[in-house]
Amino acid sequence: MTAPTNLFITPAYLNPAQSERDKAQLWQDCAWAYDQAFLGPSHWVQDPQNILSDWADHNKSLVNTEACLVMTYKGQLFLEAYLLLINRWGFQRMKNFEDWVASVFRGGAAMIYSRYSNWGAWGLLGCTLADTILGKSLVPHSNRFNELISKATDDHGALWIEAERTNSGMWYSYFCLAPMLRVAQLLPVDKWMLYDPLCWLWQYVLDPQSWPYKPKKGFWGFIQNIFKPHASKLELPKKNDWPGDLYHVAGIEFERNDWRDWGTGPPYWTDIFRHGE
Repeated sequence: MTAPTNLFITPAYLNPAQSERDKAQLWQDCAWAYDQAFLGPSHWVQDPQNILSDWADHNKSLVNTEACLVMTYKGQLFLEAYLLLINRWGFQRMKNFEDWVASVFRGGAAMIYSRYSNWGAWGLLGCTLADTILGKSLVPHSNRFNELISKATDDHGALWIEAERTNSGMWYSYFCLAPMLRVAQLLPVDKWMLYDPLCWLWQYVLDPQSWPYKPKKGFWGFIQNIFKPHASKLELPKKNDWPGDLYHVAGIEFERNDWRDWGTGPPYWTDIFRHGE
């Protein structure tokens, strides 16, 4: 299936089923391209360069901010795959993909870069990967890494913006820390700035029912859910899903065997992080 010319993603909390349908092709293509690139040519069922080239040739715009976010957190697999394939590209295909990275992918990441929530974390990762490919200075992103952590956490390491998502706050905290850890592998920054936030979330991973950020009830709960959408029930961490992948890699980075051994999670995050080591 050809990549869409103009990618529109329905916001998940407006229509979850439609949002998943909107994301389906992008996610399938991203996962397939990265998987094939990571496994190497001897395991290829299809040349992953064909998938990357399809998006580069056909996708011209990201229509809404949700598309910018989704392209950044799913489409970063395209860029990771490109880096794995860097020595296999012909000149014209390489130029076409880099032009798409500059005009579409990086443009979308830049749209969410200045936020202090998980959106900003993904924007930072997206711009970092894009500028690595495009040969641009990464110094501004190192400075942004420091700023983002300072603004997004309190004195105890709590990700207070993500915690405001109440029942979904643990998941959103994970969703913020995962790209930040990858950024810390790509840039010459102080990765230990992430240690306190990781420790803060870890206590609730071990005891999810102690999560103190509860949604309001009644009318004010209705209003809260409009501005800070969240699940109707507490979203619980799982060893073989989120945040098992994050803590497995963080355990290696920070020499915390309890984190490393707690779970490995899905293969894509773990593979990407390890590729960055």
